[in-house]
Amino acid sequence: MNIEYKKADTRAEYTDALRLRVEVFIIEQGCQPGWEPDEEDATAQHYIAIQDNSVIATARARQTAPAE
Repeated sequence: MNIEYKKADTRAEYTDALRLRVEVFIIEQGCQPGWEPDEEDATAQHYIAIQDNSVIATARARQTAPAE
């Protein structure tokens, strides 16, 4: 099993990452539409795992304000 892990660098990779999150959170888990994707996506870094030319996992990372 060969899996490639990388930053989502292209519009297509970013779209595939969001599509997967919608499939998991909205469709499979029944979360309300609008919960995913959210406004934090615009400033987050998105990462994907690719197997057989398909995005099979995704994660995002973002900077938050320090706790006071």
